Amino acid sequence: MQAALEAGARRLPELHLQKILARRPEGQPAVRRAMIDPALSAALIRAEAWKRRLLAGDVESLTVIAKAECVTPEYARRMIRPAYLAPDLKASILDGRQPSGLTLEAITKTEMPLDWNDQRRLYAA
Repeated sequence: MQAALEAGARRLPELHLQKILARRPEGQPAVRRAMIDPALSAALIRAEAWKRRLLAGDVESLTVIAKAECVTPEYARRMIRPAYLAPDLKASILDGRQPSGLTLEAITKTEMPLDWNDQRRLYAA
């Protein structure tokens, strides 16, 4: 039976598939692959934990957190900033689809506006 099937089977033509990429008018891919930034996502998660401890009253200040984490208060002040990003920017970080201008360095090395619309404009690059 197997021999009869093999004898009667036709060879199907080989298909040569090409990868087609949709592009935006400026030449960039229309769909960007998710690229999770491990340092940025870890910083966001840590900043959220610190913020929750502060808001819950578990610790009295960021200085106490800094001491417990063996970091300087200045470092802790810079590293808590991601917790105050707009919710959609936080979600984009965790999904790996954050704007190219939204980096850990951009958040921690320059003043970050607290207004969410200003944040979106600043990090949209």
